[in-house]
Amino acid sequence: TSAFGGTPYIGILVENASQTTWLGAATGCASDGLKLSPNATAQATIVDFHILDGSRLETNAGRGLHITNTTSSYACEGIYVGRVSIYGNTLDGVLISPSASCVILHVFFNNTIVDTNGGDGIEFSGSAVVYRCRFDNVWVSANGGHGYYLNATASGLQIQGGHILANQSSGIYAADTDSIMI
Repeated sequence: TSAFGGTPYIGILVENASQTTWLGAATGCASDGLKLSPNATAQATIVDFHILDGSRLETNAGRGLHITNTTSSYACEGIYVGRVSIYGNTLDGVLISPSASCVILHVFFNNTIVDTNGGDGIEFSGSAVVYRCRFDNVWVSANGGHGYYLNATASGLQIQGGHILANQSSGIYAADTDSIMI
């Protein structure tokens, strides 16, 4: 599945998914390229969602990937991102942003490029905790803000290998974390 352009909408909005694999592109969209956000009205969950093998989230007017949870009753967990290009988006490459008393857990990135985005490469923001995230061999470079911006409580965050270089601000800026291993 692919999305190209589209004013003023998100390229692809996922509100309910279980054991789903997405392979495609969301490029040139008027907002975020791909947004994962459980729909509270439908009592939806997003569980075991895979973004894999050459998928592209590039040159969107918003973020490349936005993972959020706005209701505490429903899950957003088990997000896997492997061999994906998140490049040239106007805002952050990746934003992980749970609302108050909500949960996002088990987010894994592997062999992914987060490069030349207008904001931070990977930002944790929001008023709740993001649990157990791991970034293995992720290239985070040339972003307009921080490489990693930890502005929400991240508990059990691991950054292994990869490269963090040439970002406009800090490579890793940990404003609020519970435990982090680099």
